[in-house]
Amino acid sequence: MSPQLQQVLSDIDRLSPTEQIQVMTHVIESIREYVPTVPVKSLRKWSDLKGMATAPLMGEDAQA
Repeated sequence: MSPQLQQVLSDIDRLSPTEQIQVMTHVIESIREYVPTVPVKSLRKWSDLKGMATAPLMGEDAQA
């Protein structure tokens, strides 16, 4: 970690919680354009997991 980053983090630690949230918001908004977003269509559905469980998960009681 660079000395500059250590200083920034130390400065953030001295801020109030509200100010820390403002810093986080600023950072998130600043990098948002560089982080690819996941289209909703590519997210998996719970129904896609059907049939993937092993036999012990097929209705057996864990206490049995």
